[in-house]
Amino acid sequence: MSEATGLPHRAFGPAIEVPGMTITDKATAFVAGELDAFGVDAPLTWDIESKMGQHTWAHAEQTWQGIPVKGGKLVTKWWNDQLIMWGADWYQGIPEDATESLSPTAQQEAATAGVVFDEWGETEMGELAWTPTRGEGDELDWHLTRTWTVAGRQGTIPRRYETGVDVQTGEVVWRQNQVMHIDGKWGMPSMNGKPERAVLRMGIDRPSVPPPLVISGAITSDVHELYPYQDAVNLSLPALEIPFAGQTVHTDGEGGFITTVAGPQSVDVDLVGLWSTIYTNGNTPSASVDFADGYNALDLSNLGNLKERSAYRSTILIHEHMKELMPNFNDLDWSLPTNIDVAGECNAFYDGQSINFYDVGGGCNATSLIADVVWHEYGHGINGYFYNSLNAGFNNGAMNEGYADLWAMSLGDIAEIGKGFYTDNEDGIRVYDEDPKVYPEDLVGEVHADGEIICGAWYDTHLLMGGDWDATMALFIDAYPGLQATAPNGSEGQAYTDVLLDVLQADDDDGDLSNGTPNDLAIVEGFDIHGISIFSYAEIDHDSEEFVEAASTIEIEAETFIVFPLLAVIAEMMRAHLSQMMNCSPMDFPLPDPGLVDHLISATGRLAIHIR
Repeated sequence: MSEATGLPHRAFGPAIEVPGMTITDKATAFVAGELDAFGVDAPLTWDIESKMGQHTWAHAEQTWQGIPVKGGKLVTKWWNDQLIMWGADWYQGIPEDATESLSPTAQQEAATAGVVFDEWGETEMGELAWTPTRGEGDELDWHLTRTWTVAGRQGTIPRRYETGVDVQTGEVVWRQNQVMHIDGKWGMPSMNGKPERAVLRMGIDRPSVPPPLVISGAITSDVHELYPYQDAVNLSLPALEIPFAGQTVHTDGEGGFITTVAGPQSVDVDLVGLWSTIYTNGNTPSASVDFADGYNALDLSNLGNLKERSAYRSTILIHEHMKELMPNFNDLDWSLPTNIDVAGECNAFYDGQSINFYDVGGGCNATSLIADVVWHEYGHGINGYFYNSLNAGFNNGAMNEGYADLWAMSLGDIAEIGKGFYTDNEDGIRVYDEDPKVYPEDLVGEVHADGEIICGAWYDTHLLMGGDWDATMALFIDAYPGLQATAPNGSEGQAYTDVLLDVLQADDDDGDLSNGTPNDLAIVEGFDIHGISIFSYAEIDHDSEEFVEAASTIEIEAETFIVFPLLAVIAEMMRAHLSQMMNCSPMDFPLPDPGLVDHLISATGRLAIHIR
C-alpha cells in the first residue's frame, strides 16, 4: 500500500482474464470496471511497453486540469494478455487553483537563489506539474510547480540542477542534480576480492577475404582492454567510420570491413564511430591512412592517444552489450560525444548528452583508461534514455548508480568497479563480492553507497543462479520497464521491493507466483542477503532460551503476515535462520509437512515449528 495515496502501490496474484482485443483495450476495461472506486479516472492515455521479456507493460500518467501530477501513475503488467500486476499511485484532493501567480522572471530568481557556481551556464524553463509533499501528520501539501534547469560548474564537476519552483509562492519544492558522476573518492579502496580478468567478445565474425581489386581489411590499435595497470594490447577498433571516396563503411566487431570501391586511396580517418565520437579539448583525433587494393591489415595506433582509443573501444563495447540485450531499443543508436581529459581529477561523469573522463591527477589514473568506468557512465545514459522512452524519469539516484554498476559488471563479468582507479594500487572503488550492503541499516543517503544495495542483490542472485549472466540479465531486462526507479530519493525501500517483485514475475512461467518460480530460491535469497524482501520486511522474532536440557523439544513460535506464500522459500529461510542461530547444518532441521504449513498460514497466519 502507498502511504501517500492510501491505494495499492502493487497488487499482484495469479493471472486474470480482462476483456479487450488489445492491451490498451484491456487496460482501459480494467480501470473502468475495477478501479473506479479508487478514484482512478478513465479514459486514460496509455504508454505501452512490450519491447523485452515475457511481459507487456501499460503505464498511464495522472493529470489534473491537464497538468501532470508528479509521481501520479497507474501501472499494469500483462502475461499472455492476462493481468498479473497493477498499481495505483493515484492522488486525490489536488487543489482546483491552477493559477500561475509568479512571472517567469520571479520563478527564475527563485530557482537560482542560493545556488553558487564558479561558472554559470544556461537556465531553462520547463513544464508545470502538481507536486505533493508530506505535511503535518499524514496530510499532503500540494504545490503547482514549474521545472527550471539551472546549469553551471562548481569546481571541476558540472552541475545541472533540475529544480521545481512553486509558481504561486516561489518556494523551491525539490532540486536534483542530473549530472551523474562516479566519484572515486567516495569510498575507501579495498585490498581483497580481486576478480579474474574478463574476456570480452563482440560475437561478430570477421568477414572472409573479399575478391581482389576492392578495398577491404581489418583495423586494430593498441588499447587498454580493462585496466591501466595492465599492458596495452592490440585489439580491434569496432564500429569505426572510414569515409572512402564513393562509399563510407564501418568496421564490424572484429575491426573488419569490406567496400565496393577500388584502391589505392588515402583517407583521413577520425576517431569517430557509430556509437562514439572522441573529443579532447574539443578536437577529434585524426590520421591519414593509405589503403591499397585488396585486403589491408592496419594498426592505427597513431589514431589518437592511448586514452582516446581505449575510451572509444570501451564505449562501443557497452553499446553493443546493450543492443544484444535490448535489440529493439534505438534511442541511443547515435554517436555519443566521449570527452577525454576534462578539467579535474579522480572522477568521470555523464551529463545527459555526453560521457566525460578526467586525466591522471590527485592520486588517480586517467578514468578513460578504465573500461568499466566508461561502461558505468554509459550505463547512466542507458538508464536515462530508456526511461525517457517510457515517458518517465529515472529519478532515484541509488537505483541509477546501482544499475550503472550492473551494466558494467554484466559486460565484464566482474565483481569490482574501477580497479586501477588509484595510482598507488590496483584497488577499485566498489566491491560486490565482500561484505554486502543491507537495507535499511546500510542506507546512508549517498547514492553511490546506497546503490550498492540493489546492485549487490542482483550480483548475489547472479551467483546463486550459477554465475550465469545471460540468465540474470534476461530477468533484469524483463523487469527493467517496471518504473521502479521513478521512486523519489528517500523511497529506496519501495523501489527495491518493486524490483524483487518484478524479478520473480520475470522468472515465473505460468502466471502464478503462489506456486513458485523456476529460480525463486536463488532470487529470494539473493535479495534477502541485502535486506530486500517481498514479506514486507517481516521478521521472525522469538524469545530465546539461554539454556535447554539435552534431548528436549525446543518450540519456536512466530506470527507474521505472509504476503508471498512460497512454502519452499519459507522452509529454506527457516532452516537458514535456525542453523545460523544454533551453529549447525540446515539439514539437521526436519520441517513439518508442507500441506500443514500451508493450512496454518492460510488459516491463522501463525507458524509453529517443533525442532528436536
